[in-house]
Amino acid sequence: MNEWHINLYNYATYLSYILLFVTMTGLIYINPNYLNTLNLLIKVFISLFLIVKFNPFTKQETINKFDKEIAFSAGVYVLLSTSIITPLINYLNKYKKKNIDKIINQ
Repeated sequence: MNEWHINLYNYATYLSYILLFVTMTGLIYINPNYLNTLNLLIKVFISLFLIVKFNPFTKQETINKFDKEIAFSAGVYVLLSTSIITPLINYLNKYKKKNIDKIINQ
C-alpha cells in the first residue's frame, strides 16, 4: 500500500521538521517565505484529506492507520502552527529587517 499521498505527506512533514530545527537552532538562515509556503501546503493537504475522507455525504469507510496519523497530525499541527511556527516566522522577519537595516546604515 505505497500510495502517493502517503509519501507526499511524509516527505513534506519530514522536510518541515528539518527546516524548523535548522531555523530554530540558527545553523542557517532560511527565508520565512519558504517556511510560510511549506506550512500552508501542509495545512491545505491535511484539510483536503480530512474533508475528502470524512465527508458526511459519503458512505463511511473504515479508518486505517494513516487516517489516524493524519487526524492526530492535524490536531498537533494546528496547535504548533499557532503557538510555535507563527511566532518563529515573526521573529525571523524581525531578524531579517534588523540585518538589512544594519547593512544599509553601515
